[in-house]
Amino acid sequence: MRLVYTYILYHLLYSIMIGLKQYDTKFGKICCLPNDIRFNEPLSHGKLYQEDLFAEILPLFDKPKKYVMIDVGAHIGCHSIAYAKSVPNCKVIAFEPQSILSDILNKNICDNDISNCTIYNNAVGHTMMKTTLSKDISQHGYPRNVEYGISSPFYYDAVALGLSGENVNMVTIDCLQLQQCDYIKMMVNGAELLVIVGALHTIQKFHPVILFEENGCNLSDDMVLSMNLRFYDTPRSVLTRLGYNITNIGHFICLAVYPGT
Repeated sequence: MRLVYTYILYHLLYSIMIGLKQYDTKFGKICCLPNDIRFNEPLSHGKLYQEDLFAEILPLFDKPKKYVMIDVGAHIGCHSIAYAKSVPNCKVIAFEPQSILSDILNKNICDNDISNCTIYNNAVGHTMMKTTLSKDISQHGYPRNVEYGISSPFYYDAVALGLSGENVNMVTIDCLQLQQCDYIKMMVNGAELLVIVGALHTIQKFHPVILFEENGCNLSDDMVLSMNLRFYDTPRSVLTRLGYNITNIGHFICLAVYPGT
């Protein structure tokens, strides 16, 4: 039975990968699921998703030194690729829990001959544990099952931690035991607080610049149930208490910078 299941998964992945759309951008060739709405639109115009944010981020890392940059919720690699290609002497560590998107991320990194990006097919949160993604998302106010290899438009970037979806292994940033950390980008559909809790030692030690999403999505009921959570704080309040200054640099996008960095 396991062999049959593996065979079906392999052929689903194969059919998805050969059906990818590829776009030319100034950062290189980028592949994307053809029905991934939010990413295909800018890519069809030769731009990466959220490329407008890079003008605010990249100048912070223009010194002649090595940088370590973490991309949590890397999706197909728009941020990771931009950082790896634009920041001299940087090391990018990218996390993407959706296995199909992680495979596309790997393809995009390889297709662009990027050697300074390490990819992990993991969720990132507050502790080391096995958990699940949600089996559905809310799209235009209606629930939609998470499916791959379909033709109808879908917001794959809205897939979050939750109940009854893909099994994932969660890790923490602190478990990496980094000797340096200069930047953390986290866009994880309401789980930003979990990422921060699991990175408190790293944050307090290195004071990295932090890019996070603040769109009103907090820990969902599904997240609370699936992981037995007891968190009632917000990313903004935690980072403010840690001494960070926070500014809005885009639609629901915040940049937290520690004084003197």
